[in-house]
Amino acid sequence: MRKTMHHAHFLTALMPLLLIGCGKPPVEIPEAVRPVYIYAVTDPTLERVRAFAGNARPALETEISFRVGGEILELTVKPGEPVKTGELLARLDTSDYELQLRQAEAQRDQAEALLKQASAQYARTRELYESQNISKSELDQARAASESYEAQLEAAQKAVELASLQLEYCTLRAPFDGRVVSKTAEQRQTVAAGQSIATLTSGNVMEMVVGIPETLINRVRLGNQADVVFDSIPGGNFTAEVTEVGVENTGQSTYSVRLTIREQDDRIRPGMAGEASLAFATEGEQTLTIPAECVVSEAKDQYFVWVVNPETSRVQKRAVQPGALTSLGLNILSGLQPGDQVVTRGVHKLAENTPVRILTGNDATP
Repeated sequence: MRKTMHHAHFLTALMPLLLIGCGKPPVEIPEAVRPVYIYAVTDPTLERVRAFAGNARPALETEISFRVGGEILELTVKPGEPVKTGELLARLDTSDYELQLRQAEAQRDQAEALLKQASAQYARTRELYESQNISKSELDQARAASESYEAQLEAAQKAVELASLQLEYCTLRAPFDGRVVSKTAEQRQTVAAGQSIATLTSGNVMEMVVGIPETLINRVRLGNQADVVFDSIPGGNFTAEVTEVGVENTGQSTYSVRLTIREQDDRIRPGMAGEASLAFATEGEQTLTIPAECVVSEAKDQYFVWVVNPETSRVQKRAVQPGALTSLGLNILSGLQPGDQVVTRGVHKLAENTPVRILTGNDATP
């Protein structure tokens, strides 16, 4: 029995040698790749992004009104509906303006008759003067009368043109292709000249209006770029440009800033709430900042972080000197440079030269 067990142990010890002798290579166990999240160290002298709440509104918006007053007999505008150039929007009662036009035309006709009579009289007077039958003063008097009636006719003609325009102004048509945002009058309502009837938007260009605190408003410039998102459009990211910077405080220690959205998207509707992110250059900050969880305490007053080598996708231990903890993160006084990729999660599961796979926000937690 002991001899049999001795032979079994001998064969077991000999088996790897036999396998090697048969030419089969030993099995290699692959290195475990650790999934990690990283933080890219930014240059403190560069811009910092801040988000501001705002609401969407049409970039081109016009209030339309009648150029004359009167009672609205017809009102076809409906909020939200599109309109075409020349489309009838509203119409006033034209009775008074038609009467004014007839009166002006009658005065014009009378002026024409008087001018015709005065012109004929002036022609006869000139003939008499040329035959030396009347004096020069009588000729001048006849010429003056003719010229006076000519001026009266011209004034009467202008009155007819004005009355015609006023009658035409009783019909309100769309000045451009657009959409009705709202209406501010009702049928049978008497309105004054210039009183708003409705608000129209032109085109599909939208903008966002945000409030910028007084501490930052002087750092906003026309043409500054911004990223815009809306709560009701998931995944919709839009680019915008500052097109107007307010100069008057809105009463809430903020100033109104308009951002014109470059993309045209029918999903963006007036009044939609969202956020606009603008970049502001930092002032006087020269210290690098990283999340506090990146730093590992190795011994008393000895700290390090794991830095990912982008060429090898492996981590390296880097000694750092931490500073004060601020609302923006932990200040790093030495040991890091802008652009370094520092591991933020899973730092206690790493070792020098460990291969890693960088995760994004959509990946599973390591």
